Amino acid sequence: MAPAFIESKTFHPDIRDLGVTHEIVAEGLGYPPGLIPSRIRRAMDRTFYEAAGNLSPRCGFAIISPESFTLNDDHVACSGVALAVGDVIAPFLRNAKTVAVFIATAGIGADRWISSLFASGDALKAVIADSIGSSVAELSAAWLEKTLGKSSVERGWNVSNRYSPGYCGWPTGDQKALFSLLPENFCDVRLTDASMMIPLKSVSGVIGLGPSMQRLGYRCAICDLEDCFRRREETAAI
Repeated sequence: MAPAFIESKTFHPDIRDLGVTHEIVAEGLGYPPGLIPSRIRRAMDRTFYEAAGNLSPRCGFAIISPESFTLNDDHVACSGVALAVGDVIAPFLRNAKTVAVFIATAGIGADRWISSLFASGDALKAVIADSIGSSVAELSAAWLEKTLGKSSVERGWNVSNRYSPGYCGWPTGDQKALFSLLPENFCDVRLTDASMMIPLKSVSGVIGLGPSMQRLGYRCAICDLEDCFRRREETAAI
């Protein structure tokens, strides 16, 4: 069965609008806020200068028709495709009328840039570039979430937090089911046979939509993924 959409959009946000900062990138390297060594900051300055020419953020969403959406205790079904979101995520989608399936990426140029830096032997610059790429992918997803929230107001809907395979008990193997709900080569992101996204610096998932949706704190107390970026976000907000 072909996925039933009520809307599908893609975007090319300017990297300058994503809010990529030294502090965000440094956190990805393990440095607490305000404690970036001067040598690392200088290296970050040089790497940031190159980033804009190598990264091409892109993101998009496809809103599943409410008539094709169902939810039970641990699964979401969209156009007959089951997504095993698990019993951690499912309660946050309980009042959803439907979901938006999304992808956000830093672009294939990010992968090539990072690989070339590792190949050149400049390990410090390479790991900084790697953190920049990851940050841009996540911030592109955050930008998309806000954009979707604004456009959903016209329908009288609010949005939930975004949820991705690999987090909160949602198996990464569900990427294939998730991608089957999107147009082919959506945002120029594809899956390998092992469910790895190419470009590597990419994020996918779902966002709940409906009048009763709310953005809530992530339930990090019952998730066992210690290095989850959501855990870092929640800790920083305390």
